[in-house]
Amino acid sequence: MAKHSPRPVQTFTIGFGDPAYDELDDARATAAAFRADHHEQVVTPDCIRVAETLAVHYDEPFADASAIPTFHVAALARKHVTVCLTGDGGDELFAGYTPYADALARIGSAPVDALRSAIGAGARYVPTHARGKGRLSTLALGPEAWFVWRRTVFPEYLLETVVDPDVLRAAAARPERCAVAAIRAARGTLLSRLQRWDQQHYLPDDILVKVDRATMAHSLEARCPLLDHKVIELAARQTSARHGDATTTKRLFREVIRPWVPPAVLERPKRGFGVPLRRWFHEQMIGWARDILSDPRTRQRGWTRPSQVAVLLRQHESGARDHAKRIWALVCLELWARAHIDRVRTPVQRCA
Repeated sequence: MAKHSPRPVQTFTIGFGDPAYDELDDARATAAAFRADHHEQVVTPDCIRVAETLAVHYDEPFADASAIPTFHVAALARKHVTVCLTGDGGDELFAGYTPYADALARIGSAPVDALRSAIGAGARYVPTHARGKGRLSTLALGPEAWFVWRRTVFPEYLLETVVDPDVLRAAAARPERCAVAAIRAARGTLLSRLQRWDQQHYLPDDILVKVDRATMAHSLEARCPLLDHKVIELAARQTSARHGDATTTKRLFREVIRPWVPPAVLERPKRGFGVPLRRWFHEQMIGWARDILSDPRTRQRGWTRPSQVAVLLRQHESGARDHAKRIWALVCLELWARAHIDRVRTPVQRCA
């Protein structure tokens, strides 16, 4: 694209002022390699308040926190262009997610699996809010169940503790179990089954929804070249070994782009468009979240147990456990209810 364009290609990225999450240096290096006209913006913790605006745009409860930087990078891009290209689909088609490799690494010998199951089974005797219970519970999980656990915000033992029992009974659903059963019942290698699950669920129900709503909110058209049917067909024809294993992700994709991408960028570990929620909710924004979740309107809905929600907030603020994604999910659910059930409209939040 850069080779054939008569002017520099414009690129855009978002940073957080946190080395553990920032990709600014890598983005700059890549942009420089292609002589792109690069644009970037650093978002601050108060930008989490954009959740009130996201609740309006996303129509249904949506708790993927990467919607925050996606919303802001769309706003940044719209200042310069009306159509943009994204890399969505690459991880699902070419096995780029770290949990794929981690799941493959869990395929062990019978003695190792037996020991892991025995230790993991003991997790049922650990108190619900005890530190380490979640990790201990996963020791007994096979690769499919462990993969689903990595995708799960509220594992069943916490769901049953935090959500009102009547709501759980009315829902009559156990999404974790359904997902594990579907992945196990599918045909193919473990890697191909995990990829197919993401292609059928995570990609269309999360990633593409996130990007579509964020870009449309700013009248920006987003295109996903990696989801061209010819690219999808090419990826589907490859063996699992061509895509990756327990130590390597996106093997084929890396080989193809190697001639053009800086080595340091090509070989760096996979990082998603994550947000430092843990730090933000531990420091600056915990009061904001508490105000929303302890508000009488929230409590009166009867969807959750207020006392258990308070436990999540206290444990996270003290550093005893990381409940950032769970707090974010509960906040997003309440803000969605205010926007679409109560019909309370909030002003669009602006961030520097």
